[in-house]
Amino acid sequence: QTGLERLQSFLNGDEELISAALEGFRRSIERPDLPAVNEILDLDVKGRMHYIRQACLAGMEERYKSDPSQVLDLSDTVLEKAVAFQYTYSSNEQAWFKVCVRNRPNVVAKVLIKHVMMQVKAKKEHINGLYPLANDEEYEGVAILAVAPLLRAFPSRVNKKLSSSVLGNLLKAALRYLSDQELTNIINEKLAVKTMDVTQHIYWLAAGIVVDFFQYEAAIDVFMGRSRNRRQILASFFNDRFERRLIRDG
Repeated sequence: QTGLERLQSFLNGDEELISAALEGFRRSIERPDLPAVNEILDLDVKGRMHYIRQACLAGMEERYKSDPSQVLDLSDTVLEKAVAFQYTYSSNEQAWFKVCVRNRPNVVAKVLIKHVMMQVKAKKEHINGLYPLANDEEYEGVAILAVAPLLRAFPSRVNKKLSSSVLGNLLKAALRYLSDQELTNIINEKLAVKTMDVTQHIYWLAAGIVVDFFQYEAAIDVFMGRSRNRRQILASFFNDRFERRLIRDG
């Protein structure tokens, strides 16, 4: 049932071979010929992967099990590749990855920004790493570093699903972790863009009325008009997953 048991079965219980294989996994992430972070992320956008990815991820898991410091002692450059492999593999986070989230948020945020923007450019609607950014308190350090750059870089015209799934999570993370002033500045920058699609425009206004209702009340009332469709889009922002504690007092 475990990776070790499967390895033991595959190698017929040969302890020397098993030990050598595990050491090979652990050292995979430090190979000098590993692909760069951008290459790892680009392959994923194209629906492909580097063949050594799973060996590296297995090795990271083994490093953590042996001693968590074996993960945190890796250089930023090496750890960025491990994080990129994780983001392009699965949304099921391993213990080693959560240690990085807590202790090396700068590394995780750097890779996450590249990962999200490459996925958005490719019009991918389901992106690993966004949901916990808005909903997992352990991601606070990552969110503080990643959310503002991602919001500023978010394109002004995307399809409706990208607005709801990607921008929606980013805005909810922003409401949770960014200061009101910083978020207001970004909202105003975005609302000044005349070519923005309707769904995104409504989501920015929705975030605005959460931060400062009276500042954006008139603007959202005018933009909504009598459109039932636009009101449904606004309602979708405040769905069952919207946390009441994100709403400011007053």
